[in-house]
Amino acid sequence: MAKAAARHPFLSTSISRDDLPETVSPTMVHISSHPTTQPLPKRVHLALRTQLLDGSLPPGSRLDYKQLALQLGVSTTPVREAVAQLATEGFVELIPRLGAVVR
Repeated sequence: MAKAAARHPFLSTSISRDDLPETVSPTMVHISSHPTTQPLPKRVHLALRTQLLDGSLPPGSRLDYKQLALQLGVSTTPVREAVAQLATEGFVELIPRLGAVVR
């Protein structure tokens, strides 16, 4: 059976799902339910960025949006928005059909 491979725009080789490491999810992080001046996606962004900087989410690991949402106590929408922001900042790489991978 042939591997499904995705063409990565910055690499000259293809990447398959089998080439990626296991999905890594952080330990439970509490996103405060108290009123705050920051919108929820920003709070999720800060929580994920902290985990990236402290090594809880190591380079090369895939981010599982559903697992992150469950652990942060939010829906997947603010997680997706936060990951998109982290991608623009260079912390993660979004690979079509494969998801987000920590840089």
